[in-house]
Amino acid sequence: MTSMLPVVTLNVFGLKRGDEVYGYMYASFGVAAISGLFFVETCQDSLGYDGMLYICLCISIIAGIAAMTYNFKEQFDYLSVYIKKDPDAQLELEKAKLNQDDDEKS
Repeated sequence: MTSMLPVVTLNVFGLKRGDEVYGYMYASFGVAAISGLFFVETCQDSLGYDGMLYICLCISIIAGIAAMTYNFKEQFDYLSVYIKKDPDAQLELEKAKLNQDDDEKS
């Protein structure tokens, strides 16, 4: 499964953002391993092995449902996020469009 992550990430998020998203996803494996260790240490005595199995099963089912319902066809609009972060980017974008229109008219 992890051997497919780079390809799937690039297909879903594109070349522009896919490598960053893959980095976050890969780092999440380490975070999950460390947090899972603490979770087992604190909860296994009270829940037992069966309880821990059911919790992991529920988390896996929720992740599976989220993956099945995600719309992979819809592309993320990076430009709107960029403009929301930087209000001056809207002005620059409008100037670039005006320059492009002027170039096309010439």
